[in-house]
Amino acid sequence: SESVLRVTISDDLCRVFTVMEMAVDPAKGSLDTFVDQVNTSITEKEKATIVERKKIATSFGEGVYVRSSLPAGGPCYIISFPKGKHIPPAETAVIFLQVGQRIYLIEYLLGGDREWPGFETKPVDTVLMNFFDGFKILK
Repeated sequence: SESVLRVTISDDLCRVFTVMEMAVDPAKGSLDTFVDQVNTSITEKEKATIVERKKIATSFGEGVYVRSSLPAGGPCYIISFPKGKHIPPAETAVIFLQVGQRIYLIEYLLGGDREWPGFETKPVDTVLMNFFDGFKILK
């Protein structure tokens, strides 16, 4: 059986940081196969568009970076009158890594287009890499 550990941190700036660890059976396929399954799921269920996908080198080994846009995937909602409640579009950046028999997913999701003075919220790839750099201490 596969076990999953997931930690999610969200804030009032419409940002969500997620770290997930999954035990995997190597006989079920490669990291690329897993990434393909996740991408298929979000493109079908959430109508996401994959904007970029590439292999990356990390201090933990080779990984896969994926950036997507979601038409109404913001982790928050905006109330505007007279329209009412509106879920803004979102942008997400994810790093997938396989270390032994575990796959790690590190994600940054940003909803809406607001700028927050004093807070780095964009671009999503830069914020994700800064977040990911914090895990180097674990190596």
